[in-house]
Amino acid sequence: MLGHEPNLERAASSTPFKDTPDHDEVRVAPASLTPAQRKLIEKWQLRHDLARQALLSCLQPAELTKVYHLQSAHEI
Repeated sequence: MLGHEPNLERAASSTPFKDTPDHDEVRVAPASLTPAQRKLIEKWQLRHDLARQALLSCLQPAELTKVYHLQSAHEI
């Protein structure tokens, strides 16, 4: 949620991503992912979804209308 962990799904895709000073992300072709890497991606996605859901559920309707379109917990 704080943005300290890189989005592993993004790192596994071929789409370019923003440069971040905190860590270097490595691009990996999706076909070359190992089962362990896939599991890490699934775990990251689950934690991210739970964090986003928790943040959205805490907001009042006025604030929720300002952030409903944001897709990442870090952005919210």
